[in-house]
Amino acid sequence: MSAAASNLIDMSLFLVGGRPFPNQPSLAPVFDAFVTQAKDFFTAEEKVALFLVGDPADEQDRNVKERAQYEEVLRERWPEAQIETFWLNGDPETFEFPDEKSICAMIVGPGMPSSVLSYLAGNKSTIGRLVSAGVPYLGFSAGAAIVGKYAIVGGWKSNGRQITTPECAYGFDELTITDGLGLIGPSVETHVDARSAMGRAIEAMLVGKMANVAAIDETTCLTVTPNGRTQLAGEGRVAWLSRAGAHIDIRFESAPDLSRG
Repeated sequence: MSAAASNLIDMSLFLVGGRPFPNQPSLAPVFDAFVTQAKDFFTAEEKVALFLVGDPADEQDRNVKERAQYEEVLRERWPEAQIETFWLNGDPETFEFPDEKSICAMIVGPGMPSSVLSYLAGNKSTIGRLVSAGVPYLGFSAGAAIVGKYAIVGGWKSNGRQITTPECAYGFDELTITDGLGLIGPSVETHVDARSAMGRAIEAMLVGKMANVAAIDETTCLTVTPNGRTQLAGEGRVAWLSRAGAHIDIRFESAPDLSRG
């Protein structure tokens, strides 16, 4: 990853460290840019594909209740957008990924990262082709956590030692790292400030195969261009973790304050 790009228009990966915040002014430029790029790929037949873990028949499911927030993000900027929700439930082996020619943009929502991966990993070559072509990908929480070559999918302990909070376990006690979608090289940790996940990101660097980790705060978006340039938006920070010999180097980056002209 290199220096920040000068604008958000030509970027195709938008990685948000938390759940959707449709009324969050600091993330408005991200959603504006996502919609702008989606429109570039739109035809009369193409749609925005929204992937959510959950059972649409369960009205108490959090993702079911929040689905309208994703649509709000789009429709206030693009009222005529065609949005189709693909629910990630049931047997992952029978999940049918939509025809790639029918997609002008992708949104991947929250859930346990291992669950989201179980449905999408079998289609990572298709997702990779779409992103390489410039089709925008907007990932929230787990949707952001799974994009790296290796994905930190859960765990709050390492060799019995606590490395994050139990609410960040995502179904695993011990730190668990798996193959991700491989859309970028670095691994991604999310909810870093809200769930004290920095310790897990550091531990993953110490014991895992990844060379870099991008640790993203809540209400913060790391945007990645097709050529690997990055930019931040939102209220928090991204911590860049990299190997420095036998040590882990950590560099913090904050989004520019656009209110200062």
